[in-house]
Amino acid sequence: MAFDGKRIRDSAFGAQRSSFIDRFAPRTIEIAGRRLETTPVFDAYWYFAAERQNIFFRRIVGTNSTSLTQDPILTAFKFTNAYRASDRVSQYLIRNVIYREDLPSDSENV
Repeated sequence: MAFDGKRIRDSAFGAQRSSFIDRFAPRTIEIAGRRLETTPVFDAYWYFAAERQNIFFRRIVGTNSTSLTQDPILTAFKFTNAYRASDRVSQYLIRNVIYREDLPSDSENV
């Protein structure tokens, strides 16, 4: 199925989503001397990864949680942390399951 920007613009995300889609028009990039045509999916993925990482850094320095990002989707929905080990569930497993003192640590049991 071909990318249909108009259909996405008219979706539930409305005008806010429109500027997001317009930002990812196909373009040509060069990697290791090869010229490649990007797709909206490629650009959206890297935008998402970079912005999610920026949110992580803003939290570390104590930025007000209401100004972590201007992106309406990243503001409205929860995603896993940029570093998986920072998620609450991973932190629980690390502290209370993986490194428990009462579990065997010899090479046969590990």
